[in-house]
Amino acid sequence: SRAVYSINAANQLQGTIWVVKNGIQFTSDLGTASYLVRDKDGNTIGISESGIIADGNGLYHITPVLATPIQDLTHYTVELLVSAESQNRRGVVAITLGE
Repeated sequence: SRAVYSINAANQLQGTIWVVKNGIQFTSDLGTASYLVRDKDGNTIGISESGIIADGNGLYHITPVLATPIQDLTHYTVELLVSAESQNRRGVVAITLGE
């Protein structure tokens, strides 16, 4: 699983998740996705979502949420879990500032 997460000008965490296998993005045979934000010590900070459904292009768009618990972007990661081809696919990405 792959993703891009950012914090917008309204201090909301937003993100898009997708799955790639052998260099090709999945657009079918997709289950649901979930994510969980952790700090540098691996602790959860109360930002997560599950049951995210892919659109027709195979993209999962998270529900934007206030990013108030996120203080320093160098110390936060997002753990991803996506079901594709009946297998759980995991990934980890960093958060960046975006406008």
